[in-house]
Amino acid sequence: MDFEFWPAVLAGLAGGVVMTAMMTMMRKAGKTEMDMALLQGTMLTGDSAKAAQSA
Repeated sequence: MDFEFWPAVLAGLAGGVVMTAMMTMMRKAGKTEMDMALLQGTMLTGDSAKAAQSA
């Protein structure tokens, strides 16, 4: 079983686009307060208040 690099990259990008679109729709519908900037900010710092400011 060989690892194919480009299909894996494309699948990751497609998954990111789908997840971002779904989170945007849910946020606009008022179902969640979570956003991508907060998720990405918490990857860089453990302080959620600081992560939310980076948005």
